[in-house]
Amino acid sequence: GINSRSVDLTAGTIVFTYAANGTTPSPSSTVVTASANNTSGTVYYRFFKNNSSVQHTTNNTYPYTPQANISNMPDEIEVEIREGSTSNPILARDHITLGGIRPGVDGADGVDGDDCVDDGV
Repeated sequence: GINSRSVDLTAGTIVFTYAANGTTPSPSSTVVTASANNTSGTVYYRFFKNNSSVQHTTNNTYPYTPQANISNMPDEIEVEIREGSTSNPILARDHITLGGIRPGVDGADGVDGDDCVDDGV
């Protein structure tokens, strides 16, 4: 039989930290890496960001820059692999979701409580 192909996506950072106002992600970039398994010959990697093709080469890494504002997160990165040509059939796919977090906002002050009344109960 023929060995099945697979591909696994990993990223140096999966969750980016934003300032309280939702801007300035940290780190400012990361590398997404596709690790193909059981392939032969030249492997072609087609990367997508939010369903739009962003790279289609033999390079198995994609340099990712997070959204400038957390309100535009998360981003989904997907990869498809092919052997021998960019037009050959897709042999495997994987995807990863990259998100963001930011500090919470202080809540409103609470209401003062009533003085305790000892009613003898």
